[in-house]
Amino acid sequence: MECAALAACCRKRGAKFGQFLFTADSLANVHEYVARSFGTGSHEKALLLGLDALRDYN
Repeated sequence: MECAALAACCRKRGAKFGQFLFTADSLANVHEYVARSFGTGSHEKALLLGLDALRDYN
């Protein structure tokens, strides 16, 4: 929802917009929720992938 709002504002103002979304959790079954360290083992890899994408962005 927030991503859509930012994209709409940037489109209206003619600004470039991009957002890198990362998730490491699921609430598909809230009655059997298992905390998975919030993806801490993937944070660095996700950041590096995002930085690579940003570097190659025109």
